[in-house]
Amino acid sequence: MQQEEQKMRLAEDLQADVEVIYTSIDQNYQHQRFAPGQLAKLQRGLELAGNK
Repeated sequence: MQQEEQKMRLAEDLQADVEVIYTSIDQNYQHQRFAPGQLAKLQRGLELAGNK
């Protein structure tokens, strides 16, 4: 049981880190110019991961 809780916390921390990186890319880089649509794909993945 404790191991499962650790895994859940690790997954939540990882998702939070990815969301910080996503926000940074969205605000600070010209992602639409160099990789159009790729950040939107990442956002959909984050939404799916958050729903589980």
